[in-house]
Amino acid sequence: MNPDSAMWGLSEHLLAKVFDVLQEANWQRQGDNRAPRPEPLPRPGVEGSQPKHRGGVTREEVDAFLKRVNPRPDEQPDGGGPA
Repeated sequence: MNPDSAMWGLSEHLLAKVFDVLQEANWQRQGDNRAPRPEPLPRPGVEGSQPKHRGGVTREEVDAFLKRVNPRPDEQPDGGGPA
């Protein structure tokens, strides 16, 4: 059996994710702004479906999301305060 073609279980996928996160954290802290971002560890059976980089969101999108999930009392439609 070829180990590169064997399917991974949950434990193997979680371990690969830990590896990817540690590799990216070390890349962020290493101090060279020109260093290429590390590639994720290849997973068998998951070819090409992983994004290479996370998409960014704008500040306005973050603000709108935060207003939806945790509105301030003065921004609630009914006034938000006790009657």
